[in-house]
Amino acid sequence: MTEHPDFGTFGRFTETRGIPAYDFTMALRGLVPGPHQIWLANPALSQTTQDMFRRARDLLGEAGIVDVTVLMGWFTAVSLTLVAFEVPSDAVGLDQ
Repeated sequence: MTEHPDFGTFGRFTETRGIPAYDFTMALRGLVPGPHQIWLANPALSQTTQDMFRRARDLLGEAGIVDVTVLMGWFTAVSLTLVAFEVPSDAVGLDQ
Protein backbone atom coordinates (compact mmCIF):
# COMPACT_ATOMS: atom_id res chain seq x y z
CA MET A 1 0.00 0.00 0.00
CA THR A 2 2.95 2.28 0.47
CA GLU A 3 4.19 1.78 -3.10
CA HIS A 4 1.40 3.89 -4.65
CA PRO A 5 0.56 6.57 -2.07
CA ASP A 6 -1.08 8.76 -4.74
CA PHE A 7 -3.50 6.06 -5.90
CA GLY A 8 -6.51 7.92 -4.56
CA THR A 9 -8.14 5.64 -2.02
CA PHE A 10 -8.90 8.72 0.10
CA GLY A 11 -8.09 6.78 3.27
CA ARG A 12 -10.76 4.13 2.73
CA PHE A 13 -8.38 1.19 2.90
CA THR A 14 -6.02 2.47 5.56
CA GLU A 15 -7.93 0.81 8.40
CA THR A 16 -6.20 -2.14 10.04
CA ARG A 17 -8.62 -4.77 8.70
CA GLY A 18 -8.68 -3.28 5.18
CA ILE A 19 -4.93 -3.21 4.59
CA PRO A 20 -4.49 -7.01 4.10
CA ALA A 21 -7.36 -7.14 1.59
CA TYR A 22 -5.97 -4.17 -0.32
CA ASP A 23 -2.47 -5.67 -0.42
CA PHE A 24 -3.88 -9.09 -1.41
CA THR A 25 -5.79 -7.60 -4.35
CA MET A 26 -2.86 -5.40 -5.36
CA ALA A 27 -0.64 -8.50 -5.50
CA LEU A 28 -3.13 -10.25 -7.81
CA ARG A 29 -4.22 -7.39 -10.07
CA GLY A 30 -1.91 -4.42 -9.70
CA LEU A 31 -3.67 -1.08 -9.28
CA VAL A 32 -7.22 -1.65 -8.13
CA PRO A 33 -9.93 -0.16 -10.41
CA GLY A 34 -13.37 0.93 -9.22
CA PRO A 35 -15.31 -2.39 -9.25
CA HIS A 36 -12.62 -4.17 -7.25
CA GLN A 37 -12.86 -1.54 -4.53
CA ILE A 38 -16.26 -3.04 -3.67
CA TRP A 39 -14.56 -6.33 -2.81
CA LEU A 40 -11.99 -4.50 -0.71
CA ALA A 41 -14.74 -3.18 1.52
CA ASN A 42 -15.17 -6.75 2.79
CA PRO A 43 -11.71 -8.33 3.25
CA ALA A 44 -12.97 -11.84 4.09
CA LEU A 45 -15.17 -11.90 0.98
CA SER A 46 -12.29 -10.72 -1.18
CA GLN A 47 -10.01 -13.59 -0.18
CA THR A 48 -12.80 -16.20 -0.37
CA THR A 49 -13.83 -15.10 -3.86
CA GLN A 50 -10.25 -15.14 -5.15
CA ASP A 51 -9.83 -18.69 -3.85
CA MET A 52 -13.01 -19.80 -5.65
CA PHE A 53 -11.79 -18.45 -9.00
CA ARG A 54 -8.34 -19.97 -8.45
CA ARG A 55 -9.92 -23.41 -7.86
CA ALA A 56 -12.04 -23.06 -11.01
CA ARG A 57 -8.96 -22.20 -13.05
CA ASP A 58 -7.10 -25.22 -11.67
CA LEU A 59 -10.09 -27.50 -12.30
CA LEU A 60 -10.86 -26.42 -15.87
CA GLY A 61 -7.51 -25.31 -17.23
CA GLU A 62 -7.15 -22.67 -19.93
CA ALA A 63 -8.92 -24.68 -22.65
CA GLY A 64 -11.86 -25.43 -20.35
CA ILE A 65 -12.29 -21.76 -19.50
CA VAL A 66 -12.35 -20.91 -23.22
CA ASP A 67 -14.95 -23.64 -23.85
CA VAL A 68 -17.21 -22.41 -21.05
CA THR A 69 -16.86 -18.81 -22.25
CA VAL A 70 -17.81 -19.77 -25.82
CA LEU A 71 -20.79 -21.83 -24.64
CA MET A 72 -22.07 -19.03 -22.40
CA GLY A 73 -21.75 -16.57 -25.28
CA TRP A 74 -23.63 -18.94 -27.57
CA PHE A 75 -26.46 -19.42 -25.05
CA THR A 76 -26.70 -15.67 -24.59
CA ALA A 77 -26.85 -15.05 -28.35
CA VAL A 78 -29.55 -17.70 -28.83
CA SER A 79 -31.60 -16.31 -25.95
CA LEU A 80 -31.41 -12.77 -27.30
CA THR A 81 -32.35 -13.97 -30.79
CA LEU A 82 -35.42 -15.79 -29.49
CA VAL A 83 -36.53 -12.72 -27.56
CA ALA A 84 -36.01 -10.54 -30.64
CA PHE A 85 -38.42 -12.70 -32.66
CA GLU A 86 -40.92 -13.03 -29.83
CA VAL A 87 -41.49 -9.31 -29.32
CA PRO A 88 -42.68 -8.47 -32.89
CA SER A 89 -44.92 -11.56 -33.04
CA ASP A 90 -46.58 -10.57 -29.78
CA ALA A 91 -47.08 -7.05 -31.11
CA VAL A 92 -49.11 -8.23 -34.12
CA GLY A 93 -51.05 -10.84 -32.13
CA LEU A 94 -49.45 -14.05 -33.39
CA ASP A 95 -49.59 -16.95 -30.97
CA GLN A 96 -46.61 -19.23 -30.68
